[in-house]
Amino acid sequence: MESGCWLVALPSIDGREYVYRVYAPGDALLADLFWEAWHCHDEGPFPRASDLFDAAVIRRVGLPYREPVREPESREREPGTS
Repeated sequence: MESGCWLVALPSIDGREYVYRVYAPGDALLADLFWEAWHCHDEGPFPRASDLFDAAVIRRVGLPYREPVREPESREREPGTS
């Protein structure tokens, strides 16, 4: 599984939302992403963040670009027509 970047937003008691970038595999458990961000916040100088999992917003970002799948052209057309 390829690694990706996740953004984890934690609400804080000061009314702000602190967002942390967490690098983890695409199949990472959301709870693991939450705790990684929460522990990072808890060790910093900022006001206490909520430790409620349901209060966090977790989004994956930076997915690699993939070429769109194209439909095969129909061979039922007559030559010279489009």
